[in-house]
Amino acid sequence: GVRHLLDGLLEQRHGVLQRWARRTVLAAVIFSPWFFGSAEPWAYLFIALLVNIGVAIWLVSLFWEKRISPLPRGGQTVALLLVGYALVQLTPLPTSLVRAVNPMAAEARLTANDILQQVNLDSYEGKPEPPSSPERSLTLSISPQATRESLFLLLAYLGIFMVLTSTVNEWSKLRSAGYAIIASSFLMAVFAVVQKLSGTRAIYWFHLPRLGGVIFGPFTNRNHFAAHMNMAFGLAVGLIAMSRQWPAISDFHNWRSNLRKYTGMEVGQITLLLFSAVIIGSSICLSLSRGGMASLAASIGVAGFLISMQTRNAESRSFVGILTLLMIAMVVWLGWEPVIRRLGFLARTATDPLHDTRFYSTLATLQIWRASPIVGCGFGSFQHVFPIFQNSRLQFGRFLHAHDDYAEFIAEAGLVGCVLGTVLAIYFLRLLWTARIRAPERSRLFLAGVAVGLLSIAIHSLFDFSLHKPANALLLSALCGLCAAATQLKVASPPASTWTPDGRTHVRIFAAAALVVLLTISLAESRQLGGELAFQRFIQSHQMAEQTMDIVNKEAAIDEATADAEAVMQLSPGDPDALSEVAIQSLWRVSDYDLSPELRLTLASQAARAAWMAVDAAPSDYDGWRWLARTQVILRHPLPARLCMGRAHDLSPPGMELDKLKQRAY
Repeated sequence: GVRHLLDGLLEQRHGVLQRWARRTVLAAVIFSPWFFGSAEPWAYLFIALLVNIGVAIWLVSLFWEKRISPLPRGGQTVALLLVGYALVQLTPLPTSLVRAVNPMAAEARLTANDILQQVNLDSYEGKPEPPSSPERSLTLSISPQATRESLFLLLAYLGIFMVLTSTVNEWSKLRSAGYAIIASSFLMAVFAVVQKLSGTRAIYWFHLPRLGGVIFGPFTNRNHFAAHMNMAFGLAVGLIAMSRQWPAISDFHNWRSNLRKYTGMEVGQITLLLFSAVIIGSSICLSLSRGGMASLAASIGVAGFLISMQTRNAESRSFVGILTLLMIAMVVWLGWEPVIRRLGFLARTATDPLHDTRFYSTLATLQIWRASPIVGCGFGSFQHVFPIFQNSRLQFGRFLHAHDDYAEFIAEAGLVGCVLGTVLAIYFLRLLWTARIRAPERSRLFLAGVAVGLLSIAIHSLFDFSLHKPANALLLSALCGLCAAATQLKVASPPASTWTPDGRTHVRIFAAAALVVLLTISLAESRQLGGELAFQRFIQSHQMAEQTMDIVNKEAAIDEATADAEAVMQLSPGDPDALSEVAIQSLWRVSDYDLSPELRLTLASQAARAAWMAVDAAPSDYDGWRWLARTQVILRHPLPARLCMGRAHDLSPPGMELDKLKQRAY
């Protein structure tokens, strides 16, 4: 009797913890697209911390886990190896080793060390220390901070997958998780359509993206919105396919008698799912994303084939066609002419793909992999390396990502990461293929429907960088977790096992060690988040200074920006993007003669320090060298300015005219 009572109490505590873990990671997946796609560092760092909370709750629940499972192996082990590989990329290693496996990173770092030792920053508090020796330890990643942020995201993706796979152990939990994601996606689709019809160019009618873009919904790029909706559409199709009520609705001859078997709530759920899928699919077309529409059409055809192979019920196979017809009707009603014109551009690109910009950017990206084939340039370092390989056909701006997720992954991860990623994908596909035989029909139908979303993002990633938007990658991780959970569900819930405390020792050790690691990572993320929030305040203060004409208010705003810039350099000393922006904005204010000489001198010194730190964080990026050269010109240090500008020209795209700073520096 005592053991039975204790068993019940532990089961209740374990269930509560797992429920909150599942809800927390689902909240992260749902909120992430509303934060402008979580593209900004402050947004995805906050989401990563939220995921960490959910993972921590799940790890605590393992102390009361009754169904003992072995430590992560197979696909999860490969995923952990991929995370460990990212950690190796940002770990300081002997110079000789880095020179052997990644000569591009070694050359960039050693050259930067030589030049930075000669840069004069003047004497003031907070001056960064120059490299102690040109032969100091190097990293495989050209930009360790960018790799560190990628590591945070990789851990978040893995955490979402593991939590959902472990806690979604009943059909009701699978439906609840899917309904929550679909509800958010439906609201987002409605919001996106209303925002587009209003004619605004600002997200939420007030936010103008700092780097520009063709907005749609909360995303700064309509292609990324379409990719997110494609995955949500696949989830809706999977939920409809596995529903028991769909055959009753789709059997047009006997639908009245069939509907009597179900309650109004059950029929209402399937009707709302069908309506949500139509709205979500229509918003993809209205976004005018060519890749989104093409990948959706291809994945719908494949999913229809898969569903027809997984069931003998003709009515269960009919809803793919019905959904397609309803989406076409919705698009025609809202406005079909822009969609047809956009598809015309897609047809012209298909007839001559070799003249498309994406083709040349992919070739240039593969040149990065050719320069460092074994370990790549480092996760997240693409934008700091690509200008070196940016040919004359791509001289129209700065590329933050390649228009091919696969090519960028190969360039950043190298052959080692490519092997790990391929093995991980094979493990997951093998899991789904095995479920085709062993899983019940409901699981097979759910997997076939979600295949619409998975296949669409796989196709779309060939022509865009949608998975480099954290909101899309988080949703993909959630879908993979739900698919893995669906393969383990049975027709009935398995009976509860007995409490065996001796068998939980290795699980407790794993959970305790993982909690310590997670806490350490969360502290680093919190520090980085503080720096990113300070950077946002810095940008806002400079915008306020730009809008005011009163010199007192302007100087007050700039003083606040100066304090925030110090916080950025203290909390995010390795973030080249934020540091470069600090240098740019500070230099811009130096030329404002309405400001006091003391404040202008402070801004000049601050710009020099920020530019120095930006170059040290990303030594292969010509932009940081250019702004460091300008600070040296303003501080009247001609020799360092000449060296920095020479390095900027060596790293800039061939034929690019930086500016007139060349004559001033020399």
